[in-house]
Amino acid sequence: MKQFFSRWARDETGAMSVEYSIWMIAMTLMLMVSADTSVLLYKHAQLYDVSRDVARAVATGSLTEAETPALLGRFTSPGDYTLDVVNDGTYVTATVSVEFSDVLIFGRAFLTGRTMEGRVVMASEV
Repeated sequence: MKQFFSRWARDETGAMSVEYSIWMIAMTLMLMVSADTSVLLYKHAQLYDVSRDVARAVATGSLTEAETPALLGRFTSPGDYTLDVVNDGTYVTATVSVEFSDVLIFGRAFLTGRTMEGRVVMASEV
């Protein structure tokens, strides 16, 4: 029995395949994390841009709060986005949010129920 294990420990045939398999899994996971991070950064910038444009339109009087959902549809890709605009007369706060699971490519199962948002506060000019 001892000879079998010592012979098996010295045998290096297939070692390259094992190393390749281990490294390939690690590289694939790194690629998946990089892709999800890139998409999240892009979507966060997009949410901020949309909320800034909505807040500017309401603050300058170009749009009313009721007309802002049409503006949201012009700037974002289809998805379950939530738009909340609050105009208290002095400041306009525009918040656009989306769930992580609607944005992510690979990590949908890990971040369900959490939201990402872009929020902008502008002084009302009307």
